[in-house]
Amino acid sequence: MDGEAVEKALEESGVRQETVSLLRDEELLDEKCLRRSMSDILRSLGLKGGQILAIKNAFPSNEKDTSIQTPTIEEKSEKTELLLQKKFSPRVQEAIRSQKMLDNVRNEFLRDVCDSIRQQTLFPTKLERETVALKIVGEYPFIKDAIGSGIGSIEQAIAFRFKNLRKNKPEHKEKSSSSTSDILTKPAKRLKLAGPNALPDIPSGETEDTFKDHMKRLQKEMTKTKGKNQQLIKTLMDATFAMRRREIVQNAVSINDLLKRFPALTLTSELKREFGRISQVRCKDAMDKLRSLAPNIVEYGQQIPAVKNLISNLSTMDEDSKPENLNETIAILVLARVLKDKRDDMFLKVVDENDDIDKVIAETTAPRIVAGENRPLPDPIYIVMD
Repeated sequence: MDGEAVEKALEESGVRQETVSLLRDEELLDEKCLRRSMSDILRSLGLKGGQILAIKNAFPSNEKDTSIQTPTIEEKSEKTELLLQKKFSPRVQEAIRSQKMLDNVRNEFLRDVCDSIRQQTLFPTKLERETVALKIVGEYPFIKDAIGSGIGSIEQAIAFRFKNLRKNKPEHKEKSSSSTSDILTKPAKRLKLAGPNALPDIPSGETEDTFKDHMKRLQKEMTKTKGKNQQLIKTLMDATFAMRRREIVQNAVSINDLLKRFPALTLTSELKREFGRISQVRCKDAMDKLRSLAPNIVEYGQQIPAVKNLISNLSTMDEDSKPENLNETIAILVLARVLKDKRDDMFLKVVDENDDIDKVIAETTAPRIVAGENRPLPDPIYIVMD
């Protein structure tokens, strides 16, 4: 049955035109796919029960079509058992045991899954990817997406991975005059920058073509006025970070141009993640590390007379006046004291009481924290963006 016949059958069954368009965009406008598409998959697209029933009625699957060579769901389930390997790296195994998986560990987990799929095929279909994703969330429910059927970001990650694997072949490497191609084909000449301007490595398999594909999907998703797929946006922003960072560091990219090319940076959630991508340390991880080191830092601070007095003053404050996390607060003050003559004002500027804090804020050209040097706690504190 060709595309027009499929659309006609759907229309006669009561499927709305916008639903047909959605199926076309998701590459599901095919009789064989629709006969075997599970309700969970259709529901993950945002379809309601009535539309799902209309689709099922258009293509009833009571009789098995022996001419169809695509494996059935039951066959795919058996195949999926083989695709989901049980042995992972120690880091992934620990995350599975604790049922808490950070993004970088989740990516490592999915890479392992894709490597096992790769042994059987380099061209998994959308339905096969969705079947694998359903099997993953069934066995590891803590990986499930918070929205939809829970498999959207997993299916997309598998799709991106195999798209990159297919393009990452020697015969596809061609010389190009574009700046992005130069970056990709001449890694040895990469600028050696440190700190926040360090250039991240381009993920294996990423090319100029995949970068453009990611950009198109990202911009398309951001044009939606409501119902944006936040997990898809995050996945695409992660995939394009290395290229995006090179554009910013190596070229004079204005904020307006940057936001036009990457509108997801207008989202508070993605702006926070971008800082995390740049520093490679999430705020939560940094605070966890600080909490673990705070006792040793405070103990070291006791050796410095001025810091010792400060600690004594803070410890004797009224309970209502004490900072909520006293140990961490003291540790930060100790570090500020110990590193006073060594710190860089790039991220933190403590303004002396004789200086004009408004002038310091006005002269700030890059995001940083500006704080007044009041005792015992800095006040006021500003996060200056632009």
